[in-house]
Amino acid sequence: MSWKVEPGASLTAEDLPLLPFSDWRGVAGPVVDATIALLPEEQSGVSGWAGKRQREFSSGRLYARRAMQDLDVTAQPIRRKENRAPIWPADVSGSLTHCDDIAAAVLCRRGVLRSVGLDIECRGRIHEELYRGLFTTKEQASIRAGVSTTLLFAVKEAIYKALHPLTATFIDFPKMEVALLRGNLTACYLGDMQVVHALMSELQLEARLLERHAAALAWIP
Repeated sequence: MSWKVEPGASLTAEDLPLLPFSDWRGVAGPVVDATIALLPEEQSGVSGWAGKRQREFSSGRLYARRAMQDLDVTAQPIRRKENRAPIWPADVSGSLTHCDDIAAAVLCRRGVLRSVGLDIECRGRIHEELYRGLFTTKEQASIRAGVSTTLLFAVKEAIYKALHPLTATFIDFPKMEVALLRGNLTACYLGDMQVVHALMSELQLEARLLERHAAALAWIP
């Protein structure tokens, strides 16, 4: 399978990165108010959130359930942990993302891969004063040489989302180093957690830089 993009989205299915196997589905679309479509198990506390957060949260789960349907998986709630990370049903693994105008979900059947991370970012939101907390010295040099800040950030977010379900630990962004060389993405871990080193050695990446967005997938087979 591949991507399905709902009407009104500011990108197309051809814009988005792909997983290199068949048993998966990605669904993306505009950020909409889909709170009425939330399942009861997903509704706790949502009514007290700001409208923007309600729309982003509900859109992601709306598109995740459409992906479930395309995979012939029974629609199920996606609960959330205290840190807001999604709790996926037992028979799927996946990742959610949103930016100002796009929300998306990528899902595959459990067992197809160990973990997946998806991120879509609007270009231009990562300013120089944030670089030190997000990027390594080498990454900052690559930015000065013309590599997209938004692309690097999206790749790092996708990596974090792929690693976190397997490590249950926070990984500082400057401990992950992403390089783009002749169109090929690579990443390494600069910290001292052996489990993260092992997972990063298996990590695979795919990303796209678009006119208005950057999109990235990271997965561990």
